[in-house]
Amino acid sequence: PVSLAVAFDGGVLAAITPAALGRDAASASVCAGAAWMWVAFWSKLAADGRIQPNLSRKIIHTGSAPLFMLCWPLFSPAPSAPILAGAVPLLQIIRLYRAGRAQPAQPTPVGAAEADDTADLVKAIS
Repeated sequence: PVSLAVAFDGGVLAAITPAALGRDAASASVCAGAAWMWVAFWSKLAADGRIQPNLSRKIIHTGSAPLFMLCWPLFSPAPSAPILAGAVPLLQIIRLYRAGRAQPAQPTPVGAAEADDTADLVKAIS
């Protein structure tokens, strides 16, 4: 079979087979999807007012690590596993960073819509 040689542990070579790489990529995808669903579920409950936002945040934070640990057996023993597994929390960090940097929606000033309607009405009458 085709393999790539990778040095680790002081120069010991191990083979990363395409099968192991595929398994690790699929495992990372499953873990990332599970993490996304975990956050989306609790965020939706908070947005709907079913639970307090601070409780949702605490549940997300305390449950994310055990969820990630439950996914760990899905990965192969190949050297590619820690790299691809590490991508899952990295993606969550990037997601949280982007969410924190997002600009809040600007509310429409009261009367702005009416002003546009008035201007359109004046143009129509003229």
